[in-house]
Amino acid sequence: MRSIITLLLAFLCVSCATSSQARTSYSQQQEEGALRSALVQASAQVDPDLFSRIPVESYLGDQAKAMAEHSEIPLIKDRLESWKTAMAGLFRQTAVQSKIQVEAYASGLVIEDPGKLMERDDGMSALLEEQVGDQWQAAINQELEPGLAGQLRALSSIATDYEIWARGKQATNSGSYPAITLPSIEDFCIFFHDQFLAELKREEIDVRTTPRPLGTGSLYEFFSGRKP
Repeated sequence: MRSIITLLLAFLCVSCATSSQARTSYSQQQEEGALRSALVQASAQVDPDLFSRIPVESYLGDQAKAMAEHSEIPLIKDRLESWKTAMAGLFRQTAVQSKIQVEAYASGLVIEDPGKLMERDDGMSALLEEQVGDQWQAAINQELEPGLAGQLRALSSIATDYEIWARGKQATNSGSYPAITLPSIEDFCIFFHDQFLAELKREEIDVRTTPRPLGTGSLYEFFSGRKP
């Protein structure tokens, strides 16, 4: 038994050394190329329809989600869902543009320490936010603001009906309805950015850590320490 354990330990040591050797055998240029490719592939995998899966409460934020929690108000649930569908459509168009922008940004990011980014599975998405986050947010704002103005007016109309119902119920002691504050256009732009970035990070992690069939030349092989 002791000899078997010794052999297993020896095998593990050799395996670890081999893996480490494979990882360190890559040049800095190869590591940079793989990192940029991972970001581009992650962007390509982001589903522009991801905003359709987000509940309306998340769109409204903490200060206005009470509207969605009072389904007894006539038609409010249907109106909010219709509004969310319109918002998701608007966000979808911007998501398509953001995917293209991220791919363009990928080639210009300054990678000072590729080895460090190799160790973080969402490192390139984080670097993107660090280096061009403000520029990207400005592009998102420019894309979204015209459409959001109309959507905010539609939401204000729903909020007015909520407030009228709330005042009536509170006047007759028939229920308690929290006061609400609607998100601003800037809030919605930031919401889009944060949701898209979170999805981009998830996709980068998938590209870099999800096993693919051996020999396919996948980035997983590179990041896991095996030469493709």
